[in-house]
Amino acid sequence: MAPRRSFRTVTKVTQEPPRTSSRTPAGAGEIVIGAENYADGILNTLEINLSKFTAAGERGRARHARKTRRPRVGELGRGR
Repeated sequence: MAPRRSFRTVTKVTQEPPRTSSRTPAGAGEIVIGAENYADGILNTLEINLSKFTAAGERGRARHARKTRRPRVGELGRGR
């Protein structure tokens, strides 16, 4: 009988809803606001760095395109 009783205990525990308190500790709201502000600052920094990195990549592509530009058929005889 002991294993069956153990099974009932486990079933009862898993079927009960979790108990939560409606009261929050003092300062919990401030902690959440601080965490949101911190995350917002990190995301803003990442956005700025990504835009700088993208601009640098575009400049590099443009520079590479100027250096590796092949002459067109009409330009072959001309001195550039």
